[in-house]
Amino acid sequence: MENEIKKRAIIYCRVSSDDQVKGGSLNYQETTLKKYCESKGIEVVETYREDFSAKTFKRPEITKICNKYLRKKKEIEADYLLVLRWNRFTRDASDGWEFISKFREYDIEVNAIEEHIDYSIAESKIMLAIYLTMAEVDNDKRSKATKDGIHQALAEGKSAGHAPYGYDNRSNGKHNSWVEVNKSESAFVIEAFKRVAHGVEVPTLVYRDLRKKGMKIGETSFFRMLRSIYYIGKIRVPAYGDYPEMIVDGKHQPIIDINTFAIVQKYLKRLEKKNIEVKKIPDSAFYMRAFMRCPVCGSPVYGSFSKGRNRKYAYYHCNYCNKFRISADKANENMYRFLDNIKPDKAIVALYKEILFDLKQSDNKEKQDNIKAMKKNLESINEKINKVQEKWLEGIIDDDTFKSMNSRLNKEKQDLDMNLSELKEKTIAKDADVKFEYALNFIEKMGSCISVAPIEIKLHILGSIFSEKIIFENLNPRTAELSPLVSLITGNTEVCKGVKKEGLSNFNESPAKGGWWVSNPRPPEPQSGALAN
Repeated sequence: MENEIKKRAIIYCRVSSDDQVKGGSLNYQETTLKKYCESKGIEVVETYREDFSAKTFKRPEITKICNKYLRKKKEIEADYLLVLRWNRFTRDASDGWEFISKFREYDIEVNAIEEHIDYSIAESKIMLAIYLTMAEVDNDKRSKATKDGIHQALAEGKSAGHAPYGYDNRSNGKHNSWVEVNKSESAFVIEAFKRVAHGVEVPTLVYRDLRKKGMKIGETSFFRMLRSIYYIGKIRVPAYGDYPEMIVDGKHQPIIDINTFAIVQKYLKRLEKKNIEVKKIPDSAFYMRAFMRCPVCGSPVYGSFSKGRNRKYAYYHCNYCNKFRISADKANENMYRFLDNIKPDKAIVALYKEILFDLKQSDNKEKQDNIKAMKKNLESINEKINKVQEKWLEGIIDDDTFKSMNSRLNKEKQDLDMNLSELKEKTIAKDADVKFEYALNFIEKMGSCISVAPIEIKLHILGSIFSEKIIFENLNPRTAELSPLVSLITGNTEVCKGVKKEGLSNFNESPAKGGWWVSNPRPPEPQSGALAN
């Protein structure tokens, strides 16, 4: 007996929650397993403790065991891999069988000391199948109980899981948790919604600016945030079992008002329909490049820097015909002056003020009529929902029909609720007169305002002002059609014609005949790699 080779074992202990770790379950498993090995004369070569929750074998400690022992040349020989019970080893029967077979290939027997299997008896496989299946069934029951609890919590308006950006999870005990508004994060959320709702900047540019200011959220999450009804105090409850998807009032504090949220949703839908992509922002020296075309061949205009004696000089130029080149600094400056010359027509401004006054007078009555009609529609939908539920409870309609009808009616109710809330807040703004005056002042000093604006704002405003590409002659805009709205405000669709049309001939003449480039000699060629996007 003294010469008998002593068997060796690896001990594996596992728990799947913090509560079990704190409760000492790992210590209990290790102590019990070591006592068993001592009583059987088995040497414990290594002990592995796992506090990682996973149904499969994708766990750190079990992966270490596999990497160390499932190979031909082992660092340490082992005969057994021992666990307390089979549910500590796995809760997936098929995975369990596979791993037991893998260990057996390397002469390692996997066993549970409290549910021991004698592999020498063929019928023992039946008991092993029962143990492994019981563990899987127990896991499925736990999973269903968890899902039931989450669905019930959501249906009651409670938050389940990690709070979204702008909120913090709070708890006072295991069954008493809530969310609170995070002041610093919610400030970014509010600014994001307001700026997108304003419609001046595309969401991607708003996101980039907020990231620079300290907003810690990914771009995908940012767009998900803009679409989340959580921020208006609502919770979306997904369809579950026999329960259809529904929207409920949350118990958390809303950050965004429903009117702003509705405006943002409409704006995002417009972007999706147009399939708008945000292109790379050009260098600030060439912000007009996207709006210009070559006066000679009509091709797109590029921007690049030429290296002078003391500094670099920015130029717009054509890469196709090579007959157009203009100083970017002077062209940009002249564009600001050109915009400053666009003035609102006094007669049209007076007319707009009269129209605004009439709208304010009639708006309130129309608004009240619309609200009354919407409330009536809402009552009708609520009655339909109640009737559908009664028919389902009485067995008149089946589950699939109920789900379909209930889901459709709830969607109609949700849209109507949102439109009603938007309509209640939507009116001719009390400060409309102030905003109107601000808009007029902006148009009168448009060039000065744009000159100090960020590059993204310049691009957006210029895109709203001009309906066609701009052509420059002798550093001044020559042909640039204003958008219909700006033309109406100024009362003069010819304001942008600038130079007379007979000047067009100059762009088709050769240098010898005195074209514009004679008085504008070409500067040095741009350095390689200096082409701006």
